[in-house]
Order: sequence, then structure tokens, then C-alpha cells
Amino acid sequence: MPEHTKEERLPLWSLLRELASSTLINQSPWLVVGDFNQILSLSEAYSLLPTTISLPGIVDLHDCLSDCGLFDLFSRGCHHTWTNKAITNPKTRKLDRAVINESWQDVFPNSYALFDAPGSSDNSPCLVSLANDSHHRKSRFNFFSFFTLHPEYRSRITEAWQSIEVAGCSMFVLYQRLRAAKLCCKDLNRSSFSNIQAPSREAFDNLENIQREVLSCPTPELFEEESEARKAWLLFSAAEEIFFKQKSRVRWLKEGNSNSHFFYKSVKANLSKNIVHHLRDNNGTKVSQSTAIKNLVVNYFILLLGTSSTHNRSD
Repeated sequence: MPEHTKEERLPLWSLLRELASSTLINQSPWLVVGDFNQILSLSEAYSLLPTTISLPGIVDLHDCLSDCGLFDLFSRGCHHTWTNKAITNPKTRKLDRAVINESWQDVFPNSYALFDAPGSSDNSPCLVSLANDSHHRKSRFNFFSFFTLHPEYRSRITEAWQSIEVAGCSMFVLYQRLRAAKLCCKDLNRSSFSNIQAPSREAFDNLENIQREVLSCPTPELFEEESEARKAWLLFSAAEEIFFKQKSRVRWLKEGNSNSHFFYKSVKANLSKNIVHHLRDNNGTKVSQSTAIKNLVVNYFILLLGTSSTHNRSD
């Protein structure tokens, strides 16, 4: 690793900030890949013997990425990307990274970086895959707590639950009632909360339009309209935030702080992490096409389930 000092890296941080402030970059998908020659956290450094880590250097890189609106692209492979190849005091660091802006994640939501073994080099090579596979599996039903915000939720669920009149064991009756409740929630979601961002935005725009009229030519009717519009917006706004909080799996922020944008970014990051980008078959060949991955998994479990156990049962 070149012995670059904290001061020698400052021009790079300045250049990134300058690029980020340009209109061309600011409004476009942006990917930055390479050797930053600086770790971003203490977990990105290992050494057998005690060594000094530059905390100001970590702060400089963190501040630079934050100012530029850049964050790590989801990656696989080697966590640390550099080694000194020494025997007496081996060291590894994560010096290479691929960082992106939010526009990149919007355009290439399935992209990822693969850091491979360095081979004869000191640094791991980085391969960025756009992974624009058009095949998507059917999403499963999820119950979102914002369903309960709907004023008709309780009455409609009660009606769906009590509408089931079937004969059979208790478990079968319970299954049928749960199925009816599920269909009720899906219908409620489709009719009132579908694409939750759109109705939330429309409700807010409607509220602002009425408020302009109130402040221009106030009447009792407009004040009443403003009150109803505010209630509608608060309903959709709360539902939107709860939706993204549940999807993002973030638990350390409370509802009511208008964190929807933060949650939305977390959701997109989680979706990227959950994608299986590639597998290797028995021959070590990398399989990356979605249909081939599905067939590989199915065949693996078919062979696994079709194999007789080698363990004898105890008497």
C-alpha cells in the first residue's frame, strides 16, 4: 500500500465534491470505483500486530461521501481488498470500493460489485454487474400495520371473518377465515393504499392548493375543506411512513418524524441485498441467469431429498 498521508488524499476528496456539485453529475446516475487508499471504519482493517489507524482519515472519507451523496454499492466477495502479503506482520484493508448515488440505485436497482481474489496483485479486482434481469418472482402477501389506519378496517375485517360458514375441523375453519381476512386486506390495499407514494403526494398537493385558496379568499367552506384535506393527507402520510419502515427493517427510528425518504432508500438497499445474483454448480461454473439459478436450486434439493440417509435409526 503506498504510504499516502491524510493530506495527500485531500485533493481526491475535493475533486469528488467538485464533481458532485456539477449539474451533469448531480442529476445523473453516478458510480465511483477504485482504490480510495483509506478505510471507512475500524472493521475494515486487520493486522496481526498492533498498528495505528488514522481516525481523521476515516472522518475525511466519511464526510466526503456524505457531502457527495455517495454510499457503498452492495458488494459480494472479499470484504477486505488489499493485503501486504507479509508473513511476519500480515495486514489487510478495505481500500477499494464502489460507491453510488441515489440516481444510480434508481436506474440500476439490481447492480452489485464483486471483489475477487487479488491473484498476483496487492488489490482485489472489482467487477460491477448491472444485473438487469427482467425476470421477477411473484411477491408474497404481507400484512402492513397501516391497514388498521383505514376507518373501515375493523368493520370490513369483522364482516370477512364472520362471512365464513363452512363445516370441518377447527383448523380448517380457522384457515378459511384467515384466507378471507387476507383477501379483505388485499382488497383494502388495492382500493385505498395501492402505490402508497402516489396518493400521499396527491393528498399533499390537494392540501396545499386548498391552503392557497384559504389564504387568498377565506370562507367557512374552504376552512372545512382544508380540515378534511389535512385528515386525508395525514392518513396517507402515516401509511406511507409505516409501509417503508416495515419494508426497510429499520427499527431505531420512530414514526411521525417524516423519515419516509430515508426508509425508501433502505428498502431499495434491502431489495438489492436479497437478490441471488449468481451460484456455482458442481463443476464450479458460475450461473447468473435467473432461470438457470432457479433450476440449479430445484435440482439440488431434488437430489438432496432423493438421497437415502446413511444414519441408522436407534432401536
